[in-house]
Amino acid sequence: MKPMGTGTLVLNQCRHPIVELQGGVSYIPNDVYFKSGEVSFNLVTGPNMGGKSTYIRSIGVSVFLAQIGCFVPCDSATISVVDQIFTRVGAADSQYRGISTFMMEMKETATVIKKCTENSLVIIDELGRGTSTFDGFGMACSIARELASNRQPFTLFATHFHEIALLSRVIPTFRNVHECYFLGDIKIHAITHNYLTHLDAILNYCNNEERFASIP
Repeated sequence: MKPMGTGTLVLNQCRHPIVELQGGVSYIPNDVYFKSGEVSFNLVTGPNMGGKSTYIRSIGVSVFLAQIGCFVPCDSATISVVDQIFTRVGAADSQYRGISTFMMEMKETATVIKKCTENSLVIIDELGRGTSTFDGFGMACSIARELASNRQPFTLFATHFHEIALLSRVIPTFRNVHECYFLGDIKIHAITHNYLTHLDAILNYCNNEERFASIP
């Protein structure tokens, strides 16, 4: 652990401690790299069931475990103390409060934007799913830009809006990582075959997921 403000979050061969306990799962670990002034924002793209959500959550779990004094599921880790961990994941409404799915997304995201600092960890998973593709993309892109340009917390931002990757051309601390997996034997859960590559992702395919789901 490093003091707060040193701006480092580097995990080598990080795993998800819950997922890897499941029977029949051979979890392939991945790395994450954040360094103040160098990389503050990781945009995570990739196919459905490619492991994006599990990957970003494994980072959150590892940072949390480190700060309460536990061992972390990594080969090695260098972690600056964070002041807060924010997550904006899932898609759900709140009927008894009269709040739609999209409004829930906006309210939770507003909290992140208002309260995060450069010493925070922010995990956002597929922002913009609760509205049209056009509106969802606009919101996701503007929030990604705000976090990467102004707030600059450690940010993991998983999305299917691959066009957001173009922000790496104008924001020096913005990095793109792409989740890939080998189909091989389609009976094996995709998360057991994921790895990260550092490149812009423009295309995505859902045909294989339709086959997993047995859609005729």
